[in-house]
Amino acid sequence: GRQQPAGAGVQAKRPDGHVRLGARGPGVGGRRQRRGRACGRDQGTGDADSLVPEDERARAIILRQLASSARTREHLRQKLAGKGISAAVAREVLDRFTEVGLIDDVTFARDYITSRRTARGISQRGLRQELTRKGVPEDIITEALSATTIDEERELALATVTKRWRSVATLEPPARRRRLASALARRGFPPELTYEVIREVEARMGAVGNDDEV
Repeated sequence: GRQQPAGAGVQAKRPDGHVRLGARGPGVGGRRQRRGRACGRDQGTGDADSLVPEDERARAIILRQLASSARTREHLRQKLAGKGISAAVAREVLDRFTEVGLIDDVTFARDYITSRRTARGISQRGLRQELTRKGVPEDIITEALSATTIDEERELALATVTKRWRSVATLEPPARRRRLASALARRGFPPELTYEVIREVEARMGAVGNDDEV
């Protein structure tokens, strides 16, 4: 019989008796092509960030953060650092966002104080701790909290105890006072103010016991 030219394709017999042509042809080439496309996708994904200028990446990260809620400058700086943005680029981009008012720690602190006092009755001390953890500078915190007077702080503590009174009214005085003191402590109220307002509310409710333990 005639020999096939080299490379014209090799006949191979499958187990079912049918002949498969081109064992080294399109089948193998197709697999190579698919592998090549897959590798291309992987390489493209891995290199995508490296093709975007660092300052553009930084802006995109900040905008995603600000889309959900206001953020402090320090919070955003930490996010950028975690994404591998250099300190110099981060500072430049953060400065620009601050200039146009999209980052404003002063407004953030004021709004945060209003929200937390209204929703949770957090004291000045508690708010200072929370804002510090969020990276707000100390001078901004002090200025934002200066609008709250001592009388307002006391009224806030009284309101907290009064609101919780019904849930503890039937307890023995020592247990009741511990529960109320714990609630105020979680909100950052100092011990001396805590004891004072608990006794005042007890007097209003006619629930002063012989045991003065708090």
